[in-house]
Amino acid sequence: MGHGLQEYASRNGGRKMRIDFIAGKVRPTDPVQAAKLSSECGIHIRSRMHVSTHWNDYDKSPLKHVIPHAIKDIALNLEMDKDDKVGNDVCTKVIQKGVRQQRYRLKKKYFNGYTSQEALSKKPANITHENWTSLVNKWFDERKKEICQMNKENREAMKHHQKTGSISYVAYFNKLKKDKYNNQEPSPIEFFKDTHTNSKTGSMSEPALLAHNVMEKKRKTQSEGEQPLSDTAIVDEVLKEESAHSTFLSSMGYASRSGGLGALLHQPRSKF
Repeated sequence: MGHGLQEYASRNGGRKMRIDFIAGKVRPTDPVQAAKLSSECGIHIRSRMHVSTHWNDYDKSPLKHVIPHAIKDIALNLEMDKDDKVGNDVCTKVIQKGVRQQRYRLKKKYFNGYTSQEALSKKPANITHENWTSLVNKWFDERKKEICQMNKENREAMKHHQKTGSISYVAYFNKLKKDKYNNQEPSPIEFFKDTHTNSKTGSMSEPALLAHNVMEKKRKTQSEGEQPLSDTAIVDEVLKEESAHSTFLSSMGYASRSGGLGALLHQPRSKF
């Protein structure tokens, strides 16, 4: 159990922190719950979980038990139903991201800059020899090197880096909804601005500012007599001009709602 949860339990008569899961959301909407769930998943991954070379390996023997076991272990420290499907789906997504981050950390600290033999001799703690050997062999694979380089170039080409820190879009969305928008859902255009503005400087990066200005211009200059595009449709249109794989709207939860994203594109805009 993480230190924060121990303090929570001591302050609340031994009661564990409740985690509320909502169908269609990739994280708990409460920022504290989301942070503690991610923290507990991270502790389990770093201390006792087999780190596979590929996520799909967990669907096959001998690793098929790893994810269910991880969820049961994590559930021991939280007030949550380990058998609830929605909760299991959310935990699985959090673990998937955590495993990817753990692979990155291991590769950066114990593999990069070393020969194969040197890397094999630097096995980290809390990981078996067999597990470490499989990771090192995977990272030295030529095809894997090409994919890593391509992913690096894609990350460098990303124009709009979110400024929410470690808080997920879902948790940040609900925090803003409560603290800034009087429990009304923020417009996707305003949310784009909120999540791409540096909290210290109050400024946006040039690409993000340009995209936001285009969104605002599209909203203000729609032709009279035509069915107005919703803010959702405007954001979708602008971001897809730059990347066909933008996950901004789906991260807000729009793509998972009844009727999908397409049904929301022409809904009237929210008024504040």
